[in-house]
Amino acid sequence: MLILEEEEEDEERREEDSVDIAEVHDLRLSLCSMSGFTTTPSWKVEGMLKGRKVVVLIDCGASHNFIAHEVVQELRLSVQNTPSYMVEVGDGRKVKCRGKCTHLSFQVQNMGVTQDFYLFSLKGVELVLGLE
Repeated sequence: MLILEEEEEDEERREEDSVDIAEVHDLRLSLCSMSGFTTTPSWKVEGMLKGRKVVVLIDCGASHNFIAHEVVQELRLSVQNTPSYMVEVGDGRKVKCRGKCTHLSFQVQNMGVTQDFYLFSLKGVELVLGLE
C-alpha cells in the first residue's frame, strides 16, 4: 500500500511537471523587447514598482509578461520557483530561464496593475507587458 501511494504521488508530480512545462513552453519575447528597442507595435512608459521608477515596455509581440533579473534582485522580490522554461526571442533563438514573480503590483500611467512576470535578462527596460 505504501509503495502504491508513493507511485501515485510520483505520477501526480510528473503530470504536474508536464502541465507546467507545457504551460510555459509557448513563451515568446520580441527581439526588440529583449534589447529595449521600441517598435510600432510597442511603446515605453514610466512606471513605479515598490517605490522605484521602472521603464515598462508594452509589447504586442510578447506572449507573456517579463521582468529583469536585476530589478528582482535589487528590490528583493519574491520569486516562485518554476521548472525551467524556454523563451523564444524574435530572432528564433530559445533562451532557458527559470522563476516567476506572481501577483506583482506596480503603477503605470497612474493606474494600479497586478500581474505575473517571468524572469528574463532584459536590456534597456525593467518590465515587459505582453499579451498574457
